[in-house]
Amino acid sequence: MRKMLGAVTAAALALSAGFALAQGMEEVTGKVENIDTTTKMVTVGDTALQWSENSTGVKLDELKEGDEVKVMYKSNTDGHNDITEIMKTE
Repeated sequence: MRKMLGAVTAAALALSAGFALAQGMEEVTGKVENIDTTTKMVTVGDTALQWSENSTGVKLDELKEGDEVKVMYKSNTDGHNDITEIMKTE
């Protein structure tokens, strides 16, 4: 049962990632290098990302530097990369 649930979850994540990429989303996977809770900026690898109230997945206060994450984001016209979803991969 546990293996089946894992397979279903993996398939759902793959489908949602494919749908998001088709909707103009981008993806970055890597280590959280920096978190600024005042400006709500998260740096993953060399990508600076803006947290918003609409971000889903892991909450900002649940993240710590060094966490391995997968982030779906969308670049906006003012140059920020807005996080749409963030998940720990460890």
